[in-house]
Amino acid sequence: MDCCQAQPATSGDSCTINDHAMQALSYNQITKLDAVLKYPVEIHSRNNFPQLSIPPLKLVKAVKEKLVNDEVVVHDVRLNGSAASYCVCDDKTHTVQYKDLDLIFHVTIRNERDFYVIKEHVLQSLLNFFPDGISKDRLTTCTLEEAYVHKQVKVNAGYQNGDRWSLISLHNDESYNLELKFVDKMNRKYQFSSDSFQIILDSYFQLDGLDCIQNGTVELKDTFFPTVLAYSAYGNFSEAEYQLNNKLIRTKSPEEIRGGGLFKYCNLLSEQYKPYSCDEIETQEKTMCTRFFIDFYDPNRQKCELMKYFSSHFVDKDANQAFQRIYFLEHLQAVLCRSAVHVQDCAVRNFENAVTTLKAIHLYSLGMITLIPTQSFRTHARKSSGGYLSPTGASQSTAYSYPVPTRVPTPPGSYTYLIQSSAVASSGNC
Repeated sequence: MDCCQAQPATSGDSCTINDHAMQALSYNQITKLDAVLKYPVEIHSRNNFPQLSIPPLKLVKAVKEKLVNDEVVVHDVRLNGSAASYCVCDDKTHTVQYKDLDLIFHVTIRNERDFYVIKEHVLQSLLNFFPDGISKDRLTTCTLEEAYVHKQVKVNAGYQNGDRWSLISLHNDESYNLELKFVDKMNRKYQFSSDSFQIILDSYFQLDGLDCIQNGTVELKDTFFPTVLAYSAYGNFSEAEYQLNNKLIRTKSPEEIRGGGLFKYCNLLSEQYKPYSCDEIETQEKTMCTRFFIDFYDPNRQKCELMKYFSSHFVDKDANQAFQRIYFLEHLQAVLCRSAVHVQDCAVRNFENAVTTLKAIHLYSLGMITLIPTQSFRTHARKSSGGYLSPTGASQSTAYSYPVPTRVPTPPGSYTYLIQSSAVASSGNC
């Protein structure tokens, strides 16, 4: 029971420890973590297989046990991404909405066999969650993969200094996917400071395994909870936590991020995050655009990546996210217009046309416009300095160095296209 400590009642703030990149979670943060790990995630099948209801905690334990029994070294398990940000974020400021639930297993991958073994054990663990009365004898891992796996990624850049990791994403019809990532080495672990958090779960697992917790005789309380450490890949936990709580956008070396972090950046803007520094973000926007067009130089690949991001981050059936998609596309248009000027013009123009068309399709589906803009209109919009599309009557403040599209949805039938210029402030904070 060494993972538990009697803790004094706290006000919800994290307890600081020596390492600047790590902190111990407070009781309030641990209660949120407990709810995230124990709340069942629905895994849907593409075929006529049963829907699975999987508590992440039980799946992690099942997978880890199989890996250890097969002599795969598991160093630790961590909650990552927006779900970790949700646990760390102070609810008094705002609530982080998370889509995917990302779990990282830090493992030692020695050869190709380990990649294969890891995938097999993840798929075999799904059988533990099948409803009673269903025969599992003829279910192979290939069948389970076809039915339940949404996405698989394997990166093996060599066994010396290259990245080595794999990802298995379990499918959910509403894009709330359960993702298991097995990492030996990954050079870039985050995009922005707000998503740089990783919560180390091993001490939490030790507490949950105690008989007194499992049979309900002892419960978590503000004087009795495990010491759970959280780590920020950004490098300074306090800074990253402050920027998360205050909805500030900051990153380091966006040229190291695949795609430059361009889509994530525009998504944060659409959620009303603000750049930490205008001067800093002005340079980084150009870097994001450059890296995006280097990674995705083919127009078809650009459209494919945009649609993949849409399908994984915006729920089609959620009416509340209809305008969120439009806000995202407006910000993407604005960033391309003001920061991709140094990229080959035809590449930017083709992608801008695709973004404009996709936005018009969404507006048309909401009944907010009656015509899809023509090629000549899109060309005219491109040639306007810093121009972007916004609802009628939207005001553009010159106090910001980036355009802020209106947050008020326009009634159906009153949406028209306007070209507005985005004034760039010479100095000052956003």
